[in-house]
Parts: sequence; structure tokens; C-alpha cells
Amino acid sequence: MQTWADQLHDKLLETQQQAQQAREAEQDRKRQTYSIRCVPMAERLQNLIDAMPDDERARPRHMEFFRQLLRSKYVIRGRGNRASVSEIGPALKQLGWTRQREWLGAEQTYRTWWIPPEAQEN
Repeated sequence: MQTWADQLHDKLLETQQQAQQAREAEQDRKRQTYSIRCVPMAERLQNLIDAMPDDERARPRHMEFFRQLLRSKYVIRGRGNRASVSEIGPALKQLGWTRQREWLGAEQTYRTWWIPPEAQEN
């Protein structure tokens, strides 16, 4: 039979072990997040596009679609960690996507669409 002090010591060891496991899990998560950010943007975009169903790949997209799904390489305080237009645009061009403007009437404003290579062939 264990004494009160032995029970307290065992509980302390168990708590310390759980805390250590939580710290290691957090470090693994951070390491994985960092390694994902080190992958070039063109490769991350290609992985994202490859993961889409076939009928979704050929659809034109807004830049915001890609910004919401990709993280930035660098985290800037106050701006979140979404990828920036200056990171995504050149990578899309590298993958063969083209930018097309849709002018909106007399307002002299436009929407920008990114057209995938599959849709350009049609």
C-alpha cells in the first residue's frame, strides 16, 4: 500500500510526463508548419490544384480563393498568415495560369480571374 506522499509523487510524475508530451506535440506541429512554409509557393500551389477534383481544376479562380487556402512563408503581425498576392501571382504564372480582367460597365472597375492552362486550351 502506498503512502500519501508516494501517491502525490506518482501523480506529480504523471502530470510532468503529460506536460512533456504536450510540449513535444506542440514542437512537432510547429516544425511541420515551418517545413510546409519552406516549400516553394509553386509547389504548394501545384499540390493544392492536384488535390482538387477534375471538374474543379479547370474553373477560373479569384486570387482570394488561393489566399484563403495557402499560408504565407513569413508571418507579419497584424496581417495574419495568409499568402500574399505577390507570392501567389508569380507562382500561378509559373504553372501556366493567365490573368484575365473582367471590366464592369461604366464604373471603370474590374474583377481579376486566373485562368488555368486546361481552360485556355478549350
